[in-house]
Amino acid sequence: RDAAFVNWRYADHPSHRYHIGVVKDGDELRGLAVYRDALFSDVEQGVLVDWLVPTDDPDTARALLAWAREHTRAAGREQCSLVIASTDPWWEPLQLLGMKALRTKYILVYGNLCRDPRFDEAWLRAHWRYTLGETDIV
Repeated sequence: RDAAFVNWRYADHPSHRYHIGVVKDGDELRGLAVYRDALFSDVEQGVLVDWLVPTDDPDTARALLAWAREHTRAAGREQCSLVIASTDPWWEPLQLLGMKALRTKYILVYGNLCRDPRFDEAWLRAHWRYTLGETDIV
């Protein structure tokens, strides 16, 4: 993600209001999360649609989760979700920080449009990191 993408996808979005949370150390960006109130998986809730935190920085993760909880409570929501792959390096640490792993009604599918055999289903399952920011769901 770069500033142009974040502005295009979130800050300047024509129909949805996203909140962008950042943690900085001076001028250095340590992490970024994007929050939106939305109907997701048939529940009105807070949704972290993007999560960009280095895996070796649990303090930044804690700060961004606290920020998301504040937005969730302020919106009168009881739940805040983040969608990541079970192979994502944050899968277990986020659960240790209080997130619960739950199923959604959505099914992830892929198509190898480039027909490159290196990027088969097994490779994608092990390496593809994604959030709802890559979708049109929220």
